Amino acid sequence: MQGDRGPLPGPAARWSAVFDAPSTPSSLVPSARRALLDNEPFERGRPDDVLDFPHVDDVAGTLAALVASPVTGDVNIASGRPVSVGELCGRIAAKVGRPKLNTYRAGNDDRSVVTAATSRLFDEVGWRLTLSLDEGIDATIDWWFRDQVVSGAQKGMEPGTKRREGVT
Repeated sequence: MQGDRGPLPGPAARWSAVFDAPSTPSSLVPSARRALLDNEPFERGRPDDVLDFPHVDDVAGTLAALVASPVTGDVNIASGRPVSVGELCGRIAAKVGRPKLNTYRAGNDDRSVVTAATSRLFDEVGWRLTLSLDEGIDATIDWWFRDQVVSGAQKGMEPGTKRREGVT
């Protein structure tokens, strides 16, 4: 990576599709949560798009490990376990007890696959993400309930029961 004065010393972290509870409201996971917990359909196109969705807690841990390591240059921060947008939203819908509200709208059939090479992160930095996708989703949903980010109609929903209906 080049700066105005030449190569930057140390590592340069690169990530995308990070999710957590207080994410930007228009991003995928908060949009799905808001619609599903408000008992409204969550419509989206391109459910077959594939991305890597690391949880913010793992990204923070990765950044700490990266700064403490001797690694220089670009390092991708990702789980190494890409998943389709449709699968991610389906898991969220099931976990909040609203699987039938997870819908798709007609539109562009092109599929986009954006994954990250994680060999430098795993082999050179020696980092492994600590949360599975489901653990990250659970932590995010628990935060939403704990901090009552849900709408007025859903504030009475029991975090350990109704949101788990239909989950095996």
